Amino acid sequence: MGRLRILAVAALSLAFLAHSEPVQYCRRGGPSEIDFCLGALIYSNTSTSSHDLFLTFTITRHSGSALGWTAVGAGNRMNGALMLIIYGDPLSPTSPPIVSIRASTGHSQPALLSRSDLPPGMDLRVVSSLWAAPSPASNTHTATVHLVCYSCDLWPTADLSPLSSSQPWIWAWNPSQPFDVYTFDAHLAMHKHHAGAGGWGNFYLDMRRAVSTARYPPSLPPIRPGVDRLGASDTPLSLAGMVTGKGSIVHALGVWLFWAEVRRRRKQVSSAADPAWAKLNDTAFVVADSDDESEKEGKADSVED
Repeated sequence: MGRLRILAVAALSLAFLAHSEPVQYCRRGGPSEIDFCLGALIYSNTSTSSHDLFLTFTITRHSGSALGWTAVGAGNRMNGALMLIIYGDPLSPTSPPIVSIRASTGHSQPALLSRSDLPPGMDLRVVSSLWAAPSPASNTHTATVHLVCYSCDLWPTADLSPLSSSQPWIWAWNPSQPFDVYTFDAHLAMHKHHAGAGGWGNFYLDMRRAVSTARYPPSLPPIRPGVDRLGASDTPLSLAGMVTGKGSIVHALGVWLFWAEVRRRRKQVSSAADPAWAKLNDTAFVVADSDDESEKEGKADSVED
């Protein structure tokens, strides 16, 4: 029974690694506050030996406002971050939200990226960009954007690690800029200088939790209603932050039970001097260490040229 229990718990842990769950970060606000959600899922792509980042980004506009822009970026600061900027008119039935993918040097105006700006092997594709029908109860419109960043860990100018347990992201917004015309390279008025509830801020995602090692690429992550933080935080994630949410609690519990069982058996081996059990447990420790060490170690419309 002891061996079966070890194998069962190990299989449970590996299953959660193969079939991961999306992480999600939301800042929900009223008419005078930023209101967005970001869902992320990582696919370990064996054909490219790299990692693809699947994103769903939603922003909410109150009273059909066509003013301003909302952005998120992968990185711990504006300089070098890979930015996803959304703006547009939710009351225009023929004009989907503009998805402008940009980067900047220092604190200068972020510049639109073209495919030639990406390192070899990396690609960005906007799968869809739509305004949802207004909510009758709150008179709000929501833009939903689905995007895939292929081999995203090749991005050279920001600390973007799909295997990070505390990957830094930034957000920024301007609620009042009018646009004469909605183009991908439209000039953006600066956000407010105040952090937090003002014009910009930071958040962190447990990317390791969202890694899928399944055979086929995953579906795009959904935005879960009523969930503000799932594998996410406003501050750098600790171990406690990494195990928020049902799936990760089970996974963490499975890993803990596995190690507890192995240690208990090793103690029994020590007292009973049973070479067969010693060999089994030594192998289990080697496999666990190896997996931990290695853990450290499809397309639609593209970025506008």
